[in-house]
Amino acid sequence: MKRINILDCTLRDGGYYTNWDFDNSVVDAYCKELNELPVEYVEVGYRSPAKKEYLGRFFYLPKLVLQDLRKKLPSKKLVVMLNLKDISVELLPSLIGDLKGQVAMIRIVSAPSEIQEAMKICKAIKLMGFEVGINMMYMSKWSNSDVEKIQNALPNLKEAADILYLVDSYGGVTPEQFRNIIRTLKPLCPVPLGFHGHNNIELALANAIVGLEEGLENFDTTVLGMGRGAGNLKTELFLIYLESADVLKSLNLNAIAQIVNAFTPLQQQYGWGTNVPYMISGSKNLPQKEVMDWMGMKRYDIDNIVVALQGMVAKNSNVQIKPIDNLINKRSFKKAIIIGGGPSVKSHNEAIFEYVSKNPDALLVSSSTHYAGDWLKTGLEQVICLMGNEGKKIDHLDQFMDTKNISFVFPTSPRAMGLYVPEGIQKNCYELDGDCLLKGTPSDAPLSLAMELALRFKVSEIELIGFDGYAHLQGEAVDFDLHSETQKIINAATKIDSVKWKSLTPTHYEGISTSSIYSLL
Repeated sequence: MKRINILDCTLRDGGYYTNWDFDNSVVDAYCKELNELPVEYVEVGYRSPAKKEYLGRFFYLPKLVLQDLRKKLPSKKLVVMLNLKDISVELLPSLIGDLKGQVAMIRIVSAPSEIQEAMKICKAIKLMGFEVGINMMYMSKWSNSDVEKIQNALPNLKEAADILYLVDSYGGVTPEQFRNIIRTLKPLCPVPLGFHGHNNIELALANAIVGLEEGLENFDTTVLGMGRGAGNLKTELFLIYLESADVLKSLNLNAIAQIVNAFTPLQQQYGWGTNVPYMISGSKNLPQKEVMDWMGMKRYDIDNIVVALQGMVAKNSNVQIKPIDNLINKRSFKKAIIIGGGPSVKSHNEAIFEYVSKNPDALLVSSSTHYAGDWLKTGLEQVICLMGNEGKKIDHLDQFMDTKNISFVFPTSPRAMGLYVPEGIQKNCYELDGDCLLKGTPSDAPLSLAMELALRFKVSEIELIGFDGYAHLQGEAVDFDLHSETQKIINAATKIDSVKWKSLTPTHYEGISTSSIYSLL
């Protein structure tokens, strides 16, 4: 059997979970143990023009980072990936000109429809002296037309690329399909084929074995399968399989154990790997990004995500919900008090209760059900925002049922997750229409829904309580995502000049003034 070239892309693909930042101790352990393993290439991240958001060092790979990696991986061939949509031939000298001597290979991701443009870029990269790989995406969704586009490009591929990687972007390719694709392309392809698998339906290893049987030599892997969505072919699993199949003569099992140990805390933190939603997305060739977002926010149960992926209608979705104007026309307000779910609500509960009681003319909005029951004793009118599974949390709580003082507001339809409306609240339910005032914010985020409601009432002042933010963003990954989402909403809201914004409890969010609720009692 020919030499098998493994490309470990943990730092690049794993960055989708860590925002392309990894602790130095993890990187050091990764490099140390990788030097002891038969891995030919190490893809260490992206090179990219500047984006309008924070992305970490392995997304931009400044020269000092690459020099450090070069020292730590002296025997490995370093690889950098470029996003086709972000680059042009003219941009290449400034973007990758300084990589010569540090990086062996540049890879480009491309859809079949983009292959001619990708080859144009790759040809220019190859002339700069780099090995070049093209990662051809969406394999499980390739139509006959897509395959024809690839076949038509193959005669000229050698002058543009050294390896053509077949990418199972959705993790839905079966071994039989993969074998047929290889047998269709391999006889015509002037360069070696490679495989980049995702593990949605647990077939990454099975497909890799098919690749081996069909003569493929180049395989992408990541430690513990760390990567977008359900993850990838596991480095440690593939290496152990290769040894058991006598493809590798010997394997340093201690290095395997140590590199796995280095990434195990990250797996526990971010929770990558397949589950029912990822299995469905893989089997139906659906994008993983939406599933990652839904799972990452922990706003929805798995059954809700399954409903969304199947395009089904959730329980009670046929409930008639009144338009938001029916609620707005009942009463006018000059001020809104929006109460979130942060720990400060519990810490300052008595002060909040007193302040709310002293402001009966304010619109009281609970952005979730978390503390909403605490304010029922005030006897004041309250609006509670329901999204995701919030309706289930109050389904059997009599205090929320059949009360004239509570209204419930839902995001605008269509709602991907369907709708759950407890029977006892159905007559007090309203939904926003599609005329969004907070542009560019997620419609199903609790604060977005609450602020949108307050703005519809045309209030001139909005006070936030219990939107603490996250002081330690290196903790749970979901904390970072939720913090970023809420900050984005606040940024959009504070651009509205007709409204004064203020937080009455401590907050880590930027761009909003803070006062003490105790100064107002």
